Amino acid sequence: TRRLVLRAVEHMPMFLESGHSLRETRSSLPYVLVILTTMKRTSTCTIMQQVVLGLMLRSTWSFVISNDIHRSTTTTTLCDSVTSTAQTDETATIQRLFQTLFQGDFDNYNQVLQDREDGYLTPREGGQHEHIHCTLVPITETSRLAAFYFEGQPQRIFRFRYYELQPDCCMKLYTVAPHIFQKLQAEVGGRWKSIFHRALQNDRSILTELPKCDIAWSVARDAVQHAYLDDDHDDADTECMHAIMVHGQAIVESQMMPGQKIKILDQLSLYDDVFYINDRGFNPETNEYIYGNQRSVPYRLERVAKWKGGDADEDNDADDSVVTMVGRDVVNESLAWTLGDAHRTPEEYKSKIDEIGGPMKRR
Repeated sequence: TRRLVLRAVEHMPMFLESGHSLRETRSSLPYVLVILTTMKRTSTCTIMQQVVLGLMLRSTWSFVISNDIHRSTTTTTLCDSVTSTAQTDETATIQRLFQTLFQGDFDNYNQVLQDREDGYLTPREGGQHEHIHCTLVPITETSRLAAFYFEGQPQRIFRFRYYELQPDCCMKLYTVAPHIFQKLQAEVGGRWKSIFHRALQNDRSILTELPKCDIAWSVARDAVQHAYLDDDHDDADTECMHAIMVHGQAIVESQMMPGQKIKILDQLSLYDDVFYINDRGFNPETNEYIYGNQRSVPYRLERVAKWKGGDADEDNDADDSVVTMVGRDVVNESLAWTLGDAHRTPEEYKSKIDEIGGPMKRR
């Protein structure tokens, strides 16, 4: 017993250190426990027992806590590293797709044709989609001028927007000053970039940011907000990106109806060949539809053309971020007529519009 106690005393210093290994702790415990089992229950021994127990508990908890902290820190660091890498990869992907996919012309003429075949003969309450064309004009690598017009008529633009992609993959939306709107509206699409970029360089105040209208891009669908996508789109095999509103919804003033407030909801899904725009506007007080499809079916715009880059753009200057363009590359000949008069005859245009019920009534 005396030898065991002496061995126990030799091992006691280990319990004063917190950096020993689990093997060292286990090898020391039997000797220290001898003290507890051999000492008589005198007051002095009781105090000694408490001291020994305290040393044991201190050592054991120090070991457990230090190892847990080490494991926790290692796990947290690993998770943070994986998350950071994934976020960096997605950011790079979004920036690349923004440049390659978020540009060119899109049109939903075929969707309107399908609406009529399905019995939806008029817009709004009738459930039919309006015939809409969207042109996305590259200004810089991370910005676009967007023009939206009705029925294949570039002169019937109802909306200009300026989009700026931020480093965090959120995109800010701006309206364009009325005098710039009118100037752009009077020109053909090929000159929009030139006119707008010059105006923006001279005066940034031609833009007005739409408050709380930021959208966030991601390569992953939102299970709820992008539920309109069907199984025909396999995101695993196709490059695409999706967007939702950062703030859920926003209330803005209508450009077409000055003084009218509109609550807007919007989701986007962009593939190389098709652009889904789930844009709806409501009266903030009554929640009645102001625009958008009342069957809650997004506008499905098929790609018509892409802008071609080159060195011939008249705006080519010292700013390397400015995108140069030399014209459109039509990728869908069946919809080329929606680009304007230079791409169709009057007879062809009339025939196409008659197929969807004639010109839409101006509202």
